[in-house]
Amino acid sequence: MRLLRDRLRALGHDARHWGEGRNHGMINKLIPKLGARLRAWVAELGRPVHLVGWSLGGYIARELAREHPDLVASVVTLGSPAVGGPKYTITAP
Repeated sequence: MRLLRDRLRALGHDARHWGEGRNHGMINKLIPKLGARLRAWVAELGRPVHLVGWSLGGYIARELAREHPDLVASVVTLGSPAVGGPKYTITAP
């Protein structure tokens, strides 16, 4: 993993951890919080960012891109529900 990390950094990749650690199903509260963080990152970088999300993270990345299209250059999702939202993930009741 270190070699991959070093190579990606050399190419300009700057991964940002979402800081939540676990999926507690609080998506409605999380999206605005991450939107504010996204706005700060873009201001720091001076350009739109590329978001990558796995599973629920992919849904969150799509929602952030939908709500902030000026801040997101592209979205890559892996293993994420193609339609719907949290009700189609493990957080569903």
